[in-house]
Amino acid sequence: MLCPCCKAGLLRADSVTMAIRRDGQMVTHVQVPAWRCRNCGEQSFADEVIEEAVAALEEHSEAGDEIVLIDEGRAAGSA
Repeated sequence: MLCPCCKAGLLRADSVTMAIRRDGQMVTHVQVPAWRCRNCGEQSFADEVIEEAVAALEEHSEAGDEIVLIDEGRAAGSA
């Protein structure tokens, strides 16, 4: 499947981390399946995957917490 962003690269299965950040510290996290472009590194997610991950994290969140996406810095084109 071609990347919807650059229209040149192929998407490959990958994963990223979604986490709760509290006072600058990661307090809990979940791995989220994603698609990453081999050309530009753009990430794509299925809507239901994000909804499930956010719902799981919200169970552990407190007022003032942030739910963040953490990109482990995998380079575009890496296997």
